[in-house]
Amino acid sequence: MQKGRLVREYTRVSTALISAFLALVAVLNVAVYALAEHFGWYLYTKEHYEHRVGEPIHDYLSALSAEGEVSLLFCMNEEELRGDVVYRLVWETARQLAERHDFITVETVNIFTDPERVERYRYETETDPDTGETTRRQINRITTQSVIIDGGAQFMVQPLSAFFVLNANNETEAYNGEEVMAAMVRWVLTDPHPTAYVSTNHGEVADKSFYNLLVCAGYRVLPIDLMQEELTDTAGILVVSNPRYDFIRGQTGVRAELEKIEEFLDAGGLLVMGIDPLTSGLVKLEAFLAGWGIAVSDATIRDRGQSITADGYTLVASYADSDAGATLARRTGEYGAGRVIVREASPLMLSEREGKEVGALLRASPDSAAYADGKLQSSEGNFTIAALSRDSGGGGAVFVVSSVYLAAHDALESDEYGNEAFLYSLLDNYAGATPPFGATMVVIGSYLLENLTMREAHLYTLLLVGVLPLAVAGAGVVVLRRRKNR
Repeated sequence: MQKGRLVREYTRVSTALISAFLALVAVLNVAVYALAEHFGWYLYTKEHYEHRVGEPIHDYLSALSAEGEVSLLFCMNEEELRGDVVYRLVWETARQLAERHDFITVETVNIFTDPERVERYRYETETDPDTGETTRRQINRITTQSVIIDGGAQFMVQPLSAFFVLNANNETEAYNGEEVMAAMVRWVLTDPHPTAYVSTNHGEVADKSFYNLLVCAGYRVLPIDLMQEELTDTAGILVVSNPRYDFIRGQTGVRAELEKIEEFLDAGGLLVMGIDPLTSGLVKLEAFLAGWGIAVSDATIRDRGQSITADGYTLVASYADSDAGATLARRTGEYGAGRVIVREASPLMLSEREGKEVGALLRASPDSAAYADGKLQSSEGNFTIAALSRDSGGGGAVFVVSSVYLAAHDALESDEYGNEAFLYSLLDNYAGATPPFGATMVVIGSYLLENLTMREAHLYTLLLVGVLPLAVAGAGVVVLRRRKNR
């Protein structure tokens, strides 16, 4: 009896102490977090990041060995570069490329003691054809943070920050210098560059990360007002990103926006279009897409299982079984790309059109459903999210995705998602681009459960809050019984 009483008393005291300790830790954690947020306190730890350039990027650069020579000039001295926790990654990447490829050299330059060495990168001299007078215009601001990629006939000047992924507050999230540096090397060695026209004056919105992707794919990105300008580069692409206002079709004999787009496609161009399903009033644009066999519904796809957010609207897409979908799946699969993520997508309805080859590229899961105005519209699943329609007569193609999130910052600037690889594959297969496939990132910071679907999240939640506590409780019961039986 005495022994049982002592065991119960010991158990009660132990439980109380553990509970008090956990409560104290929770209170301290909340208090310290609140104070750190208010006063800007940070604990600095000098981390050491390592990165090795992968074989896909070495293969990408090996194809350029006969194109010329490239010099990578750093305007910060080597000692400072090596001593910086983050910037040393850029230096080490450049050194790895130079060690592997004979046409690439790396050096540092002191812009204060040897300003003439960087003069041609700072200024451009122009001569007036009538008077013969020359003027000098500054084209780049060179600082110790600058990296110069010189291919002889062409060069680029970029800050060290260009090799990193930055968030909206300009805080470093990840290092993607392998991809950026390889793309810049190719850029300065090749000419001409196809044009990525980005339409304006319809309320279009596109993320900067998407522009960076286009540049890395080898495009010269230019805004275009289709009412005033022409699509002269038929080897390029036209990007229409999240238009809010309709495009104009001309009257008989008058060329307006849609007529120019049709001529561009007839000449072999590629139209890349992202549409917000909640936008209304795009009557002429939707009629144009219908002529290519693609219609956008006004519903929104929801999938509580294959989603990475609790509301079920951030979908994990899968590749369609069409010829085009299978082609892109194989291409991205070569580099182990992650899953493609889209948010607030609507079902695309595809139909046959004479002279067009229409096929789905991305689909929602079989368990998905479509809602409009809060009401269920369809529960059939397998909705088409992205589609491609090609001119079977040798003309161009139209790509449509019913979500603007496909090319958003969070979706592109991550090794966990396959959005970048998907878009690279699209441009590679249907626009003749040469993107730097297979590059890897170094995460600067922490990302928790970034690529988890809700079905997987529920499983982990059950494990953490259900199975593990039950296991601990079971172990406690066993210990308690053994003590009672002593």
